[in-house]
Amino acid sequence: MVTLAASAALLGLVGCAGSGTGSDPAAETAGSVTAESVPAAEQTQAPETPATSDDDNTNSNSATDGTAQQGSVDASEYAAAIAAAEELIGDGAFAFDLEREDDDDDDDEIFNIDVAEGTTVHEIDILADGTARIDETETHEIDSEDQREIDTAELTMIEAIEAALAHHNGTIEEVELETENGQVVWTVDFEDDSFDDLHVNAVTGEVSIDD
Repeated sequence: MVTLAASAALLGLVGCAGSGTGSDPAAETAGSVTAESVPAAEQTQAPETPATSDDDNTNSNSATDGTAQQGSVDASEYAAAIAAAEELIGDGAFAFDLEREDDDDDDDEIFNIDVAEGTTVHEIDILADGTARIDETETHEIDSEDQREIDTAELTMIEAIEAALAHHNGTIEEVELETENGQVVWTVDFEDDSFDDLHVNAVTGEVSIDD
């Protein structure tokens, strides 16, 4: 009898423990899922969308408005050739005519550049490596029209090239200082025959398309 009573009392205590307000830690763990309990591979996040700046949008657009796209042609090779020609002549040199052509001797492209020095014009060939071909240099007296245009111009040839390339990105074949409709302009001729010449006003820098 004592044994049966003790057993009944023990069972009653166990039953009370199971139905009390206390909770089973194992049951709580099984019933709630936390970020710490999920494997790293299953913890996915939405990919971040990179912020897009106005500059990015501008660079991604095609140049249908006439502005230069990022890439291909820049003014550096022209600048190097012009600088080499003017440095050969020295102080007071002013390049006013440039033509890009094939070198008959080795089929390389060269720049044929006319540089004014006082009343003298030096015709200089600049090779692909930026050196002048001295034996081909010729000189002649400047004419009055060229002198007037040179005296009027405030933009250099390289500044005109930079302005033209900002408007149309392409290979330039010829740049010439001349007078159009009473205005002294740098006329820039591109290799692409489907694109009209550009005129860069030699005083204001304004760019216009040849009519």
